[in-house]
Amino acid sequence: MSQAMKTKKEFFYMTLATTIPFLLYIFLRNISWMYLYGFLVFFLPDLLFKKNNLTKKTICFNILKTFAFWLIIFIFNLYFPIKKL
Repeated sequence: MSQAMKTKKEFFYMTLATTIPFLLYIFLRNISWMYLYGFLVFFLPDLLFKKNNLTKKTICFNILKTFAFWLIIFIFNLYFPIKKL
């Protein structure tokens, strides 16, 4: 597989990994499982594509991406709170 195909495939999985949880949260409004799912989903592409290249830098970058994702969910929940029944 060429390098261009690997990057396209990685971009596709990263796009899915970031958009699907957010869309599920918007439609289902269930925040409890989103944190764990967001954490796993940001590490999955690196584990799939960069098995030999996992350094402290990439792990720290993924942790930062995960916290940014959580922060976006938290801010979104502040502005559009879940309605209590």
